[in-house]
Amino acid sequence: MRSIDLHSKTNGDNEMKSLADKLKKNQTLVTLHLSSNEIGDIGMEYLSYGIQTNRVIRAFVLSNNRIGDIGVQHLANALQNNTTITDVNLSGNDIGNIGAQYLSAVLQNNTTIAMLDLSNNQIDDIGAHQLYDSLKKNKFFFTQMWNRLVLCCNKFGDNEIKLLAEVLHNNKTVTELNLSGNEIGDQGVQYLCDVLRNNTTVTKLDLLDNRIGDRGVQCLADALRTNTTLVTLVLNDPLNKKNQISDSAAQYLADALQTNRVL
Repeated sequence: MRSIDLHSKTNGDNEMKSLADKLKKNQTLVTLHLSSNEIGDIGMEYLSYGIQTNRVIRAFVLSNNRIGDIGVQHLANALQNNTTITDVNLSGNDIGNIGAQYLSAVLQNNTTIAMLDLSNNQIDDIGAHQLYDSLKKNKFFFTQMWNRLVLCCNKFGDNEIKLLAEVLHNNKTVTELNLSGNEIGDQGVQYLCDVLRNNTTVTKLDLLDNRIGDRGVQCLADALRTNTTLVTLVLNDPLNKKNQISDSAAQYLADALQTNRVL
């Protein structure tokens, strides 16, 4: 068996010890899907023991559970010496800045993780700063196939995006960047535009549900006149118009797309 999906099928922490024992012996399972199982810090501790000696699992999906900072500490300890896990999905948990600090310690030297999803947690500017600083120090982040960075639905504003932009300036691997559901304004978009003008790898940028106005959209439009790699840009949803974009700004963006042969 290469993949197992236990979405909403286990009884929280109580069953994680048994599963962890099986993971220690596993030699075939590559993807483990444990979303929506009420897993908390204790369950995460059990699972961390299970993956410490596992050298097969590549994708670890733990979205929509109850994992907090202590649980992330256990996971971080397990990941310190892990050389096989490439995808880590921790979206929809209770991770805050302390948890981000634990993950940052891992990311600084990790050479295998290529997708990290921390959306819908409780990370603000302090945690964001720690994460970005660790990525700046990780040579793998700039030279290998790190492809997805998902940080939507946290509390990131313009200052956090400035830090992210500094990280992305020299990155040649990230292809998908999801920053939806944050507090990004026009100034934050300006920082991203500075990256997009010279970036040759990002193909998808999601900025839905932020605080972007006309000035930010005009900046995006100008960047897209020269960017030749971005193929998907998400700004507004008919049912969610937190971004305040006027018709004139939308037209300015449409005009820019006339010269863009990719988007």
